[in-house]
Amino acid sequence: MNIEYKVYKQKHKGSGGYVNGQTIVLLLLVTSSITVPVGFFFYMPDPALKQWDKEDKRLKKSGIAKKDRRAMLPHEIPGLLSP
Repeated sequence: MNIEYKVYKQKHKGSGGYVNGQTIVLLLLVTSSITVPVGFFFYMPDPALKQWDKEDKRLKKSGIAKKDRRAMLPHEIPGLLSP
């Protein structure tokens, strides 16, 4: 069985190349006497954030001032809750 759920390209530091991989996030309940695993999920970076970051780096490299570059809008920031 081949499971490829939320697989994305990651930088492999050892070889300098890229590999396809997954990121697992564990949710733990920790007390002074016991630690209990509560759950887990697979994390995958937001493609829109990655694209914005790539474009921002390109503009920085070409010498465009920060005030002239497109800022990330609040609704585009992953994990930011709106009021």
